[in-house]
Amino acid sequence: MAYAGEFVVDWFISDTDLRSDAAVAVRHKSKKIGLYRVKEVGRDFMTLSHGGISFPVGTQLEVEDYQRLMPRSPRPLAARVVQNNQQGIHLAW
Repeated sequence: MAYAGEFVVDWFISDTDLRSDAAVAVRHKSKKIGLYRVKEVGRDFMTLSHGGISFPVGTQLEVEDYQRLMPRSPRPLAARVVQNNQQGIHLAW
């Protein structure tokens, strides 16, 4: 078990444990936005590196986990931006 911010999660993958090319495809309102590198993955969250578009808190996104970084994840994941800061774009579902 690992600690991710204020939450305890059953499993957690940080950027040191992820493949160097770990990425997800991001859509907004069914429009393709692009690929974003993944920094962290947990059961209920994902942190992305900043990309060409920086999304405000509350933005609804669809995340295609095409590399299967999360075990048994539905496709696509309906996510919401819960924080956007220097560490990255934090998504939750």
